[in-house]
Amino acid sequence: MMNSRPWLGMLAALSALALGCASDSKTTPTPDTAAPDTAPPAEVFIPDTAPPDVPPEPDIGEPPDVVEPPDVVEPPDVPEVVEPPDVPPEPDVPEPPDVPTDTADPNALPAPTSFDPAWPPYWNLSNAGDARIAALAAEALEGLGFAKGSAEGPGPNDRLIVTRYLMAWIDQTGFVGKMNGLWRLNGVDDDGLDFVIRDGDRPLNFLVVGEWGQGKFPAGYPGSEHTEFPSKTPEFDDSAGCSDGDWCNQYAHDEAASITDPDIPWWSACNTGQKGWDVLHEPMEATLIEGGIRLKYEAPLVKEADGDGTFDGDACHQNWLFPDGIRRAVYLQLGY
Repeated sequence: MMNSRPWLGMLAALSALALGCASDSKTTPTPDTAAPDTAPPAEVFIPDTAPPDVPPEPDIGEPPDVVEPPDVVEPPDVPEVVEPPDVPPEPDVPEPPDVPTDTADPNALPAPTSFDPAWPPYWNLSNAGDARIAALAAEALEGLGFAKGSAEGPGPNDRLIVTRYLMAWIDQTGFVGKMNGLWRLNGVDDDGLDFVIRDGDRPLNFLVVGEWGQGKFPAGYPGSEHTEFPSKTPEFDDSAGCSDGDWCNQYAHDEAASITDPDIPWWSACNTGQKGWDVLHEPMEATLIEGGIRLKYEAPLVKEADGDGTFDGDACHQNWLFPDGIRRAVYLQLGY
């Protein structure tokens, strides 16, 4: 017959097993075997609370390398400071004179030499002395036939240039530095210097001014030479076809000498209003060169010949006329 309460059996088995285990661990002493004397166990006090938390020790890194201190260098001996001896004050030195910053140009002409207050002074580039040059200059200038001191003839504002072979009169009054006298010399030194050609006793001027000793300018030239520049730009009263010909009007320097030749009335038409004999033209350049002198002058080109056919002298001495109808200054340089 099957047991209807299996758990009772299991409980009984477990109880038996528990008893068996207890009998093995605890042996009851027999009378023959005495139990050893055993000291009673000491009382152990166990606190009711747990020990406090102890924080962990921090990590300690490796210590840094120890740097040895540098050797201590003894400072060098410092010499004693010696006071300098008393120095006497410097004597007062006067300031040097002012020196001009611009030095003289070695090629600049010196002032010409005056030998007569009525005649042009001269530059002597010959091998003759001043006394000989003065004598020759007086002969040449008197031989032109102009009254001494006249406005038209050689004057103190003009210049003479004397070399071994030439004497030249540069007319600066009434003319733009025009050479109006030229005489040939023989090139001999000292008092032997003389004119090569004479008309009787009179030194001969190789240019036309006073050529025959009459003290006059030529009728058809303003002085010994003449420069002209034709213009084909017609003025309002000129012939319409003048630009197809050689010229409508002529331009030149305005100078004092009048043109009186009746065969060229277009030139004499501009005699009115021309410059006077007292107008001075200084050179824009005057320098010494090897064997001579360089002179340069400058003045505007102006109308000096009226070609409209009526020769009434309209617009004479006015500036150059351009094709746009405007007059503008145009300069002409000349020199020797």
